[in-house]
Amino acid sequence: MSKKPLVRLRLDLSGTEADQFLSVKHHLGVKNDTEVVRVLVNRYWRDNKEELQPTLQHFNLDEHGVMILDRSVEPPRIIQVFFKPDGTADCELCESKRCRHIQFALSIPKVAEVLERR
Repeated sequence: MSKKPLVRLRLDLSGTEADQFLSVKHHLGVKNDTEVVRVLVNRYWRDNKEELQPTLQHFNLDEHGVMILDRSVEPPRIIQVFFKPDGTADCELCESKRCRHIQFALSIPKVAEVLERR
C-alpha cells in the first residue's frame, strides 16, 4: 500500500537558483527533487529545532489554573496562571492580571471550556 505525499512539490527555478539546486542534488546523491527538499528540511529542523519551537506552550490544566511552559525566560520554566472566582486570572511570574501568559492561556480552547463551567 503506497502513501500519498503530504505536500506536493513543484519547483519553478531558473538560472542561478536552478544551478544551485542541481549542485545540492548532486552533492546529496539523490535522484528526485522532493528528496532534496526532504533532506534539507530535516537538516534545518535538526540544526534549528530549539528556535523553531513555540515560545509559549500549554503544559497542564485544572480547575484552578493552567500551567504554561515559557521558553523565552532563562532558564525555561513552567508558569502558573491562576483562575480567580471573579473571572479574572493572575500570572505568577509577571504578578499581573494582563500579560502575554494570560493572553496565551485564554487563547487555549480547553481553558475557555473550564472557565465556562465555573
